[in-house]
Amino acid sequence: MKHKPQAGWERLDALIGALREGELGPEEATELKQLLATQPGAHRRLSEHMFLVAALEAELVSCDPENDLTPAARKASRMAWWKWGAAITGLAAVLALLAVLWPISRVPERPAANTFAAATRPVLFDSGVAVLTKVIDARWAGPGRPATIGASLRPGRLQLAAGAARIEFYSGATVILEGPADLELISASEAILHSGRLRAFVPSQAQGFTLHSRQLELVDRGTEFGLEVNDLEGSRVHVFRGKVELFDPNSGRSPSSKSDLSEGTGLHVDPRLAKTPITPAPARFTSLHDFNERSSARLREHIRGWEDLSRQLRRDPRVVAYYPFEREPADDRALNEATPDGKERPAGSIVGANWSEGRWPGKDALEFKRPGDRVRVNLPGQWESLTLTAWIRVDGFDNGWSSLILSDGWKRPGALHWQIAHNGQIELAVFADDRHDPNSRSPVALGPYDLGRWMHLAVVYDRNRKQVTHYLDGAAFSRSELAVTVPLSIRNAEIGNWNTLAHPDINPIRNFNGRMDELVIFREALSAGEIARFYEVGRPQP
Repeated sequence: MKHKPQAGWERLDALIGALREGELGPEEATELKQLLATQPGAHRRLSEHMFLVAALEAELVSCDPENDLTPAARKASRMAWWKWGAAITGLAAVLALLAVLWPISRVPERPAANTFAAATRPVLFDSGVAVLTKVIDARWAGPGRPATIGASLRPGRLQLAAGAARIEFYSGATVILEGPADLELISASEAILHSGRLRAFVPSQAQGFTLHSRQLELVDRGTEFGLEVNDLEGSRVHVFRGKVELFDPNSGRSPSSKSDLSEGTGLHVDPRLAKTPITPAPARFTSLHDFNERSSARLREHIRGWEDLSRQLRRDPRVVAYYPFEREPADDRALNEATPDGKERPAGSIVGANWSEGRWPGKDALEFKRPGDRVRVNLPGQWESLTLTAWIRVDGFDNGWSSLILSDGWKRPGALHWQIAHNGQIELAVFADDRHDPNSRSPVALGPYDLGRWMHLAVVYDRNRKQVTHYLDGAAFSRSELAVTVPLSIRNAEIGNWNTLAHPDINPIRNFNGRMDELVIFREALSAGEIARFYEVGRPQP
């Protein structure tokens, strides 16, 4: 039964409207949380608002430091984030996501002079219709090119200039697209092939999956088929398994225009809509088996490149510490540090955390889940500049802060905290004295779609230039100017957690929820080109 609005919704609706437009300040956010907690039906009302927004494809105002928003409005926009966790699946999870406001008081705002736009815009709902799951030597063209493997694809055109890509629609259908090709995503069960070649795999639960071209409309009935589209020659359909229904493009699926193609048959429809039977040619299309074989071979080649880079890092005199996260069967509670002679030496004590699979099959990683999980390390020394890089997979932000590597305590000049805030900001915090904390906090960099994917993070502390630069997946996205700088000293520290010692803090629990695969610390400020190379050579999906 449809929910009947109650009287007195005016204030609630006004607050929800401010939230939707990114104009909700801290006091209004507190008031909205109170109404959600006390007013019957308020959660349902909020859900109805947000699903209406989803239907209209609305978004929150971007946290872009270069846009026309005032600092106050930008801050209010950041405050309008929602709490999100490790598993966001199904309607129930979406409703829970929409019903719980982010705890706005947990991370105080610190101003920073950022010269880069935020890498990721806040997202209230999943407006995607498919997922890009794997590519082989893909080269994209046009404005709609996807950013990463695992990216949720919204309706729009995908122009693949070269290579191959596997796209999995939310309906359950899978498509292997081969470049050059131009595919337009319409919905979770519908697309237009403007040009190029694809092979579709449609299980029974995805029956009704529809592909269009200028010459035809193809409705699948649980099958496997190939489709080729060429401006000069028209469209060719090859049915390898099952059955498809074909309609004239302007018929509105009238019965008179319908024709069936069964397994082992095919049809050529030329630009004038003349139809000619053809014999299916499976060898013209990439099968799932062939695609996976090619992908595996490309990955093996990619791993050899990373192994060469790893050997270079072991000999690099700039490296303070290199943890490749390779499990040693003789002592699996030690995090070994790589050395120039190719051997490993125990350098960190693993507490609680467990070994797991890393960025690719056969690569190790350490998984942090519980508040006690951590790695104890000691890195003596003092440095004018540092670069820290790490491969991480975030499974959820459970605390105000999630630790990457944090010095013990805090009130010590040069102590550093590299960590991720609950709202997706990344921070390098440095203690100078009781009056100065030369901290650099990025704009919002990580969002719900980043959960469960491997990412490369890097931060450069350049004392000579008085700058801190944050990198995500090889690209700089935030730079802060520092008024005060001090030499850095890590000393006793924890990877994936924090030992507060005698330092009281409102966020004492900072355990990282996810996996870490590789962590490297350099004693100087690396260039943007070097960081981009580390990402390209080490990324999990070439």
